Amino acid sequence: GNTTIDGSSQPGAAPATASSDAVIKIELDGQGLIAWNGLDISSANNIVRGLSIHRFQGNGIWITSSTATGNVVEGNYLGLDAGLGLYLGNGLNGILINDGAQGNTVGGSTPASRNVIAMNGWSGVEIHGSATTGNVVSGNYIGAHPDGAGASENTLHGVRIYGSAHNNTIGGDTPGERNLLSGNDVDGVRIEGLGSDNNLVMGNYIGVDLEGTGTVNNMGNGVRIMGGAKNNTIGGDTPSKGNVISANTASGVRINDSGTSGNIIANNIIGLGSDGSWDLGNDGDGIYLYESSAGTVIGPGNVISSNHHNGIWVDGVNGTEVF
Repeated sequence: GNTTIDGSSQPGAAPATASSDAVIKIELDGQGLIAWNGLDISSANNIVRGLSIHRFQGNGIWITSSTATGNVVEGNYLGLDAGLGLYLGNGLNGILINDGAQGNTVGGSTPASRNVIAMNGWSGVEIHGSATTGNVVSGNYIGAHPDGAGASENTLHGVRIYGSAHNNTIGGDTPGERNLLSGNDVDGVRIEGLGSDNNLVMGNYIGVDLEGTGTVNNMGNGVRIMGGAKNNTIGGDTPSKGNVISANTASGVRINDSGTSGNIIANNIIGLGSDGSWDLGNDGDGIYLYESSAGTVIGPGNVISSNHHNGIWVDGVNGTEVF
């Protein structure tokens, strides 16, 4: 615990800025190693900064157990080499947080805190387990190239929350906390399973580029909630918490399955660019509710336009409120 691993202290290294990529000089390369993960963290208040971690059989970083609290992972490349010339994903996730880990932060609110998490064999970040709560993923590029203009896809999702992980936050209500969740091979964000409740997805760009005016589509949905997950919020009660969810190959937001209930979609732009004018419609519906999901609240403040199928499709569900 209380250990700092700071690759940015290496001569020639430099943190990212608003207009430049990080310069990283220290790599952990798992090719040919028995080691499953790049780093395992099961203690508290550690900082991992300024590393390139790639080609491990398992996860780039694994944060695990109830003793893993207050850790910070910032300014790293997870799945890319230090020179940004090769895309060398880890076999599973860029980062896995599970088994009761709480109050950990991936990224932050400044450009220097930004992780680029790309080309991993599963998801960019996965958060799993019934006691895994209070973790924050903010300010990262997940599935996109370090310049934010093209795809460097994770094979599954940008962020996946499952296994009853609850009360975690993806994004934030300031521009610096915005994740770019684009270019992934399935969903930008997936929340699934009983007990995966009360998570927040706010302030992110999902399926678009860094400026919010071009396409870096996820190949599935922008956000998908399923499998009995309840009371999750996509957006929030103010415009600053809204996501831009556009240009995805399936729907902007898809909610399905019996027991999936009480989820809220508010103050988002779904199908347009960040300024509300660019036509970047999702290839499916703006919002698609089906398979006995219940009690979804759509509103207030959503702008849903230019999607290639319906704005909102409600099929075989109960208690939907649209306002």
